[in-house]
Amino acid sequence: MKTGWTLIGLAFFLIAIAVGYHFVIYIPQNDKVQLDLQKQKLQQQKEIQSRKDQEDEDNKQALNSCLDDTGTSYNNNWRSNCRNRGLLQNGCDEDSINLSFKDYQKQNNLKDFNGFGEYLKYSTKKERECTCSLPLELAKSINDDLKQDKDICFKKYQQN
Repeated sequence: MKTGWTLIGLAFFLIAIAVGYHFVIYIPQNDKVQLDLQKQKLQQQKEIQSRKDQEDEDNKQALNSCLDDTGTSYNNNWRSNCRNRGLLQNGCDEDSINLSFKDYQKQNNLKDFNGFGEYLKYSTKKERECTCSLPLELAKSINDDLKQDKDICFKKYQQN
């Protein structure tokens, strides 16, 4: 009989060890693995979102750059037609029209951002003075080219 109780005791002991192992070691370790997997998935999602955000920002900058280029091309094309027809005033050469603030500072011996307001006035005045009226068909053609160029930009750099 003593052997029977010993076997029963040994069986309960083994069951207790198995249950203890399950609750003390297996479940916490399994939970840790699951938590690590969740953290890894979350990190991957963050990286994917970060890449997507960066791609969206790059795409937006590329669109703005493309649109800026089309605007510059439009202005240059318009002025070129004005120049070819002899309709521009003196002082409307490309260098004076496209004078950067930095060059304006050098020409006027200015430091830092002193004179920025005057530069804006100068720049605005040049834009007003250095244009002309073109014949309707030519103006329409130039405006159509601008619209087509902008459409190309919007197709090439579609925004989400």
